[in-house]
Amino acid sequence: MTSITRHVVRIIVTTAAITILATLAMATKPAHAFDPAVDEERLLQYTNQQRVAAGLPPLKLWLPAIQVARQHSFNMAQTGNFAHSADWERVPQIWQNAAQNIGYTTKPLSGDAAIQRIQCGQRSCNPIPSPVPPCPLSPLSSSDNGTSFLTSKSHCETLMSATYNYVGIGVVYGADGRMWVTLDFFNIANPNLGFPGTAPVSESPVVAGPGEGAVPNNTWYFAEGFTGPEFDTDYTIMNPRETNAEVVVTFYLQGSSVTKNLTVGPMSRVTVDARDVVGDDKEIGAKVTANSPVVAERSMVFRYKGSIDGGSALVGKTELATDFYLAEGYTGPGFDTWITVINPNSSAAPLKVTYMKPGGATVVKEGYSVGANRRITINVNNDVPGSDVSTRVESTSGVPVLVERPMYFTYSPRNGSGSYKGGHVGAGVTSPGTNFDFAEGYTGPGFDEWITIQNPGSSAATVTLKYLLDDGAPVSETFEVAGQARFTRLVNSKVPNKSLSANVSSNKPVVVERPMYFSYNGWTGGHDAPGATLKYRHAFVPDLDTRAYTDTWLTVANSNSGEAKVTFRFLDEAGQVMVRNGTVPANSRGTFKVNTLAGDAKRLSVVISSDKEIAVEKPLYFWRSDADGGTVALAYGIS
Repeated sequence: MTSITRHVVRIIVTTAAITILATLAMATKPAHAFDPAVDEERLLQYTNQQRVAAGLPPLKLWLPAIQVARQHSFNMAQTGNFAHSADWERVPQIWQNAAQNIGYTTKPLSGDAAIQRIQCGQRSCNPIPSPVPPCPLSPLSSSDNGTSFLTSKSHCETLMSATYNYVGIGVVYGADGRMWVTLDFFNIANPNLGFPGTAPVSESPVVAGPGEGAVPNNTWYFAEGFTGPEFDTDYTIMNPRETNAEVVVTFYLQGSSVTKNLTVGPMSRVTVDARDVVGDDKEIGAKVTANSPVVAERSMVFRYKGSIDGGSALVGKTELATDFYLAEGYTGPGFDTWITVINPNSSAAPLKVTYMKPGGATVVKEGYSVGANRRITINVNNDVPGSDVSTRVESTSGVPVLVERPMYFTYSPRNGSGSYKGGHVGAGVTSPGTNFDFAEGYTGPGFDEWITIQNPGSSAATVTLKYLLDDGAPVSETFEVAGQARFTRLVNSKVPNKSLSANVSSNKPVVVERPMYFSYNGWTGGHDAPGATLKYRHAFVPDLDTRAYTDTWLTVANSNSGEAKVTFRFLDEAGQVMVRNGTVPANSRGTFKVNTLAGDAKRLSVVISSDKEIAVEKPLYFWRSDADGGTVALAYGIS
């Protein structure tokens, strides 16, 4: 494209709000695990509000430019070197003109306040300030001149230029909590060229959906959640029906509760940030109720103890119970294991906790109690230090509760390559079973996959692990698990370097989980899921993310003797539906990347329908400037 004239504008903001600094030494991590994509979308929203008010077309996000812009902001935040870069050299060379705005806040400032400061100066961006154009926006005072993209003439003229139609926005927080921003503007005549494939096109479904009368539950419970420093907790609610869902989210604190009311439109989704409702530094449980069936999922991003970063995800439970089982748990070096219990009832629930070790030794702890409408946290490391452990939690008074198990770790991988830091959360299982399915599994480079089995019965159980591969015949192995014991199997040792699903069957009721530890594109962490005890024709996953630096997958286990046809119905936040189709071979596992199926730069939910009974999981891997890692969530299924 040598005939293209490239006009590069370099602009620097220099004021008390946004200024140039020399190199800084960054000693600590941000105080809050902010989601950069939310701030990037907010900055785009304010920019496009201003452009549309001035009669200009809105800018569109370009995924390759987002990735490059965020990397430049990250570099500035890490080094303290406030300088431009030739970002346009690192994106596909399909543009005719390019420009760059950069800025940062001189003091720790986050979210909407920081975005408005950088965009509009001391005034608010909403309602839309005027008059712009012409540029610049008149400053609030003489000292405010040039302090923002709109009050700096050169920045404003770039932001409001009709030349540019695409933009990459990168927002990163430095170690001291300041926001760093890069905007790369592009004029692209043919936007399909150089993009990551053409935009996916909706297809005609090959499998019928669940229908209005067969959609999920009205009530969902969650035991874990935290809004303290360096923790983000979000709840995503999907509405798979053709009518509005009126939703109430109740957060259970220490002795009190807070509610939020919202409407989720037809065939759409809404995300609630717990911090916006309950405030900072709160340990929470939650209940989501609606006047029509919905599905709810909780996602968390964290930096635990200032250095262990990662994420977790969990589709909620639809019922409370008095008896819960947790197959996974470890209290040895580098691992912190906790149990969280919520009691959304009007009377207290005394608890009996039984820990089961390898070989059959048990430790029983009584005296724990969770008060009415309260949540408690149990430190498992204190109760059974230095051991693999499975757990049973009983509410001895008959008051139903909900139990989860968060774990945070510094894991030493089998390949000897340093350590993987992260965390995962397991949901308590209300009854043992004899057959379990795991849709996700991988034993390739950088991944360690384990199967943990809890046998709460008094006699030994014979357990068979059957691995469904995506490139060959199934592989099986059988073990004996002692009564009242915990058993652990490394899947890599039997089927190395494979993408797989697994089926676990037993002659006695047991409980099974699958923890995995990984380095994915250099993003390290771990995730965990219980085995699915039921197969189903329709699966629901509320929270899918295909924005920059996020890879979301759907893994489908087909243990049937025939091929399974699968239809994906993706729902976005505006109520639009995209349909894609696929197949999964007999006795095999299918792997589908949502970024490819549905397109990039989206937040979605999905309804998955199959002509055969299947099991579905959602692995997700992400990078942010302050945290990276991965999560997995078991889909909610109905027949």
